[in-house]
Amino acid sequence: MEGGEARCRALVFGPDKPPDRLGPCRVEWHPVLSPEPIPGSAGALIALGGWVDSVAFTSPRAPRFLYKDAVESGLLEELLDLVGRVRVYAIGPRTRDAVALTLGVEPLLPPRYRGEDLARLIAMDGMRRVVGVRSPDALRDLPRILAESRVSYVEVYSYMVRPCMECLRGVEASPTDYIIATSPMIARLLARRGLRGRYVAIGPSTAETLKGYGLQPHCIPGEYTLAGVAECLTRLEGGE
Repeated sequence: MEGGEARCRALVFGPDKPPDRLGPCRVEWHPVLSPEPIPGSAGALIALGGWVDSVAFTSPRAPRFLYKDAVESGLLEELLDLVGRVRVYAIGPRTRDAVALTLGVEPLLPPRYRGEDLARLIAMDGMRRVVGVRSPDALRDLPRILAESRVSYVEVYSYMVRPCMECLRGVEASPTDYIIATSPMIARLLARRGLRGRYVAIGPSTAETLKGYGLQPHCIPGEYTLAGVAECLTRLEGGE
């Protein structure tokens, strides 16, 4: 099915370019979030080097912007030394790959790719002083569960995201289209725009955001990734 003619189209709105196909569907990409670096992130993390025992990344953009800032600040060697001395965690495979590519370490992953499970893994591993490298707009599940587990936690912001509502102009979904919501923030933007169609939510938090706007997701994948979304679309289109 992957190599045959597309039977549907799926609208994807995340800031990172998706694959051209998701299961049986041709992908149309309309990025509605623009990530921008926050200067000083590498220095802020290095300054915590005497305190931190673990670093957590919750998006693939976080390590990329952290690396870029370290290079531009002349702090790359110090940054690589720090991440080589502490335990590093990532929320999912794409984030893991970005960390490995930019920082040269292989982070640990939770069994399910969500903030709650990442926090529980960190606490279970006995980590006590965690730095989350992320965006100020990231979900609060990670710090909430860490606080409940009495794990000390601080954040370093390596980037921020700005919404681009103009990017949705002209985007119309017919009843046969699938609208892929890959984060609660994107779900809110699409719902407020009034975009209607058959929604697929990448995970439970995104699904709950859609439901809050009266939009019932047609599918939530078992694995909270675009690969999981592709499996959802295959099922929805009558495949196995």
